[in-house]
Amino acid sequence: GEEENGESKLPEYVYCCGVRLAADPMELSAHIAPAEIVNAVPMLIRQPNYREFTLVNGCNRELEFWLDPPRGEDHPGAVLDEEQQKVQRKKLRKLKELFGPSFVPPQSFERESVELLFSPQRGSVPGNGSVTVGVTFSMNCLGAHDIDVECFFPQLPQKSHTLLISAIAKGPAVHASTDLIDFGIIPLGEESESRMTLTNHNPIPLSFRCLDPNQPAEDLDRARYIFLPQAGALKAGQSLEVTIYRRGDACADVREEFEIAVQEGESTIIASRASIQKPSAYITPSIVNFGTVDRDIASYQEVHLANLSAVDIQYELIVIDAPPTVAIGMNKPT
Repeated sequence: GEEENGESKLPEYVYCCGVRLAADPMELSAHIAPAEIVNAVPMLIRQPNYREFTLVNGCNRELEFWLDPPRGEDHPGAVLDEEQQKVQRKKLRKLKELFGPSFVPPQSFERESVELLFSPQRGSVPGNGSVTVGVTFSMNCLGAHDIDVECFFPQLPQKSHTLLISAIAKGPAVHASTDLIDFGIIPLGEESESRMTLTNHNPIPLSFRCLDPNQPAEDLDRARYIFLPQAGALKAGQSLEVTIYRRGDACADVREEFEIAVQEGESTIIASRASIQKPSAYITPSIVNFGTVDRDIASYQEVHLANLSAVDIQYELIVIDAPPTVAIGMNKPT
């Protein structure tokens, strides 16, 4: 104010203002129900599975959420200094130049072993309310998986909310029309043929290969089994006939197994049996005695051939050695 006679004078008008501070007495809180999703039954690799969970708001204020956000500097809660912000803006400009102005940075954390899709992934939970979220997940690798999914609430940056998804991924298997192939009797050195039908009852395609576990794949000349085709692919619901040849490599009554291996899947074991026999025969009598024979008068004797094996035998009777004065003829067997 102005001074008059050395004394300060109050201004003609005085303005007053006040500030009122109010605090929300209720602490902000939220939780996930259930906090763990367990897929107890093994699921097919790359086959989508759908489950639901709920985000629950424990206070009367609306809370925003972001499920499975990017990590590191791209995290929505990351605190960046001025230099880091410049780097981020420069990175975004280059990406838009490369992919077009409509490019949007990744909205979720990328994983190689699993694919996650949330509906919705971002949104808000009303005060004292809840939101049901659907998650579709598929596994890209075989085996057990434990996936931690962050649920970020911007109003609760210091609190960690995590959803755990546990699942076991298995590969597809091919169905065979039989689990036992009987090749019967196989002559030594020859082969027997059989057939089976392979069917893909899975909702996803598969690739298969027929293998003899006891025979190197590269040693085809000595392979006991020949498969036609040896490998192939089956779409969902498709069938294919496979022809199998079993070689008679050694005399024995054998019972073995071969394998139908599925890429990134389960193997199917097929049993086989065969009786491999060597042809065997004998002739009786082994010595034919014609006794005294008159000249120019034929003498007749019989010999008997017996097949000792269970396979048919092709034979031929040949005169190996005879004196020039003797003529030997053989009739066809009866």
